[in-house]
Amino acid sequence: MTTAFGIGLALYATCVDFELRLGALLGLTYRDVNAGLFFVLWPVVTVGLVGLVVVQRRAILRLEPLRSRTSRTSRMSRSGPKRVGIERQER
Repeated sequence: MTTAFGIGLALYATCVDFELRLGALLGLTYRDVNAGLFFVLWPVVTVGLVGLVVVQRRAILRLEPLRSRTSRTSRMSRSGPKRVGIERQER
């Protein structure tokens, strides 16, 4: 048995055990808990995460004009004085 296969099998067994215990705790069958996870919980989490990405993207787009204004001034202050009069001589 390869390590990746062993890890996958252990993870699957742990998830099944969790679903069996959750079903016993709630008075549901394994299939009911499995359906609840994959037909209810997973789509809700997926839609929520997509919504979070959309909200964050809008916030980033709102901040872009502010960033471009401040980056011009910060670039000017970071450049410092120019060195004048000393040129490098090539040999």
